Amino acid sequence: MKVNIIGIVLSLLCIVNFTGVSWSKTITEQDAIKISLKIAKKNKYDTKNKSVETLLVKDGHERGPVRLSWVVMRLSSKNDIIKIMNSKFWIIYFYSKSDFESRSVLDGCFCSLVDINTGKVILYFND
Repeated sequence: MKVNIIGIVLSLLCIVNFTGVSWSKTITEQDAIKISLKIAKKNKYDTKNKSVETLLVKDGHERGPVRLSWVVMRLSSKNDIIKIMNSKFWIIYFYSKSDFESRSVLDGCFCSLVDINTGKVILYFND
């Protein structure tokens, strides 16, 4: 009897795994923003009166505001690029509303990349 129950449970687990059901919780956009707010404040970046933009990067083919694609291009070291190559993450970008019209769009911003599976901040920077 125990063997039959174990067999049924294992069969169900295999079916669930092959149908693509995920056991891991993904971080929502709002969760990613909260995580980024914490790291920004920890790094003494004032998020009051700032606008926020987000972009979910899951397979490398996402399109979003041009400024957010510039963020990825700003990664200067090979190690930074390697960190995000196979990662799925949220780009959370805080900026002053007036910066949108300025010539140097990325000045005065805070940006973080938050892993969608763990909520861990992969990278962050501010100008």
